[in-house]
Amino acid sequence: MPVAGAALLLALASALLWLTVTAPASGRLTVAFLDVGQGDAILIEALDGQRVLVDGGPSEEAINAALGRRLPFYDRRIDLVVLTHPQADHLGGLPAVLRRYDVGAVLASPAQSDSAAYRAWRDVLDEESVPRHEAAAGQTMDLGNGARLYVLSAPSQGSDPDVDSVVIKLTMGRASFLLTGDIGSSREAALVRSGADLRATVYKVAHHGSATSTTEEFVSAVDALVDVISVGHDNRFGHPSPELLERLDGDAVFRTDLQGDIVISTDGRRLWIETAR
Repeated sequence: MPVAGAALLLALASALLWLTVTAPASGRLTVAFLDVGQGDAILIEALDGQRVLVDGGPSEEAINAALGRRLPFYDRRIDLVVLTHPQADHLGGLPAVLRRYDVGAVLASPAQSDSAAYRAWRDVLDEESVPRHEAAAGQTMDLGNGARLYVLSAPSQGSDPDVDSVVIKLTMGRASFLLTGDIGSSREAALVRSGADLRATVYKVAHHGSATSTTEEFVSAVDALVDVISVGHDNRFGHPSPELLERLDGDAVFRTDLQGDIVISTDGRRLWIETAR
């Protein structure tokens, strides 16, 4: 797969959407898949300046460094933090985000945990008095200029955080992003059965490329052009699995362990992709 600086143009005949691997232009909806090691952190920046952070990676050090690469030091505003599920590799950095940034509100999975990371998160939420809302299917957020966030699925209290997460779809014009947290094959199958519109231009591969997620049925339903895998270099889980990569064959695949931060922006018709390396 070419890296930033080499031009690649692809067309979707039905959608008239173009993909360019180059530096993103200003005035676009931007989605940055941040390199935080073995974990997830995704920063969405809307055209009118709204910012949404989906998950916070495994550690305070990782998320502070990642956000420092994207946001000016003098602007500490994040309008919404979304926690897809209460596991340390998605949650560990969020207490630092709440302390360091002016967070407008939190949208969190209803699932809970008895882990130290979850207790730290809950305590800082109380300390900082950040408004907290439980995620539920059907919720939407207008990001302006035609961009919208949709909650397609959310776990219930008592759900297994290993296989269930809040699932979000971000759309603008003909471009769309499907953010799946760590959902497993059972939740994927339920989403396909539900009839939800899972089609997306960009697919954030579930569970860091685990073989137990991203089934062939789900890949077919999403029908993505670009796949992004948020994964740590030389991780002990063997992510992404060879079986998973075979199922994505034919797509443009980007990985944070190989390419660092992966920044995708769109005007609703085209995608601009920039990688850190």
